[in-house]
Amino acid sequence: MRPPTRVAGGGGGGYWAARKARGRGRGGAAAAAAAAAAREYDGYNALFGDGAGVWYATNRGDRPGVARVVEPGIHVLSNASLDTPWPKSERGRARFAAACAEHAARGPAAFARALLDDVLGDDAACALATGTGCTEAHEANFCYVHVPLTERLAGGAYGTRTSTAVLVAADGGVTVVERDRADGGWAEQALVFPAGASPA
Repeated sequence: MRPPTRVAGGGGGGYWAARKARGRGRGGAAAAAAAAAAREYDGYNALFGDGAGVWYATNRGDRPGVARVVEPGIHVLSNASLDTPWPKSERGRARFAAACAEHAARGPAAFARALLDDVLGDDAACALATGTGCTEAHEANFCYVHVPLTERLAGGAYGTRTSTAVLVAADGGVTVVERDRADGGWAEQALVFPAGASPA
């Protein structure tokens, strides 16, 4: 979902909003800094988190420029506002809940891989959203949780190129599993940051 107008000199909204928030504190303070700059940038959605919680800031929807707390639970962020009930978003939410119930007892890296396998599974029977104002052919590019690489759009291939699962343990340890398209397949890498370690 793209905003109808662009901010002159604004550039990518998410990138610049994140830069604005850098150095303004953690979590809620960083989200508030990004929200305060809502009118300076093109459309963006941003999530900020620390050990105390998660916050959401955006310059879209009916509350632009307001940072809000994200309550515990399963939330979905696509190209619209947080938890907009698009068909692909609700399908992804249901898959995530089912994958958590089935695989949570696994070790972190195996759990992360299972999430990627199950949540980003085959969308061959993808149901098109309605009421978006887009043609059916255009909507077909965006109905997937995980978009297959196609030649549908002018200018070349379009599709999901990178998928990442990030798990943060109760003790602060972080496990990241990422898959990137490479030579017609997927290349995977896994990173583990033990509790107390700095990724820097």
